[in-house]
Amino acid sequence: MLDQKAVYLEKLKQSLGNHPEKDMICREISSHIAEGIRERMLYGISEKEAHDTILSDLGDPTELGQSYHLLVEGQNKTTMAILLNWCFFIGGILLTIMNQMFHFSVLHQAWIVLERISQDILLLYSVYWFFLGFTIGKVYGPKGKKCISQIVIRALIPNLLLMILVLSNMIPKEFYSPLLDPIFIILCMIATILFYPISRVAFNYGIVHGL
Repeated sequence: MLDQKAVYLEKLKQSLGNHPEKDMICREISSHIAEGIRERMLYGISEKEAHDTILSDLGDPTELGQSYHLLVEGQNKTTMAILLNWCFFIGGILLTIMNQMFHFSVLHQAWIVLERISQDILLLYSVYWFFLGFTIGKVYGPKGKKCISQIVIRALIPNLLLMILVLSNMIPKEFYSPLLDPIFIILCMIATILFYPISRVAFNYGIVHGL
């Protein structure tokens, strides 16, 4: 039985490859196996049967190792999505400031293009929030309900900050006019309110897709 456990852990280790937490994962699985055997034996199950049952419940070690890789990849995607939103925010501020301070034709043309496609950008931005929620659902599954709010709020900070700066007139209107006209500002406010529900719907869809 010890050989069987050792073989399982060796296959798991091979499947984990260069996973940064490989040793810790193997120790946790080893402890889980030992604890599972003890619990089953308390109910009168033989050690061999308990051993076979716990390994069967864990599933194929290769697939188990691959699932940890998928989790890391998913966490990286979530982090990148949050950083991307911050990049949009910082990039927008820099473009606005440079457009006001420097009279380069390239910056002026870029600003004009943004004015023309402002509503399309808002639509694409909604897709971004759908992708974020979908990724969280696919990676974390039902357990992600505990962390989706925290992740979405972290990602929403730039949007909320920009909304406060605009509505409080801390940013002079001439800086963003005519890009942010009153109608577009209202649309942005509505969209910002809807971003979290959009992420939750996408989160549920991601759970189903990840099963």
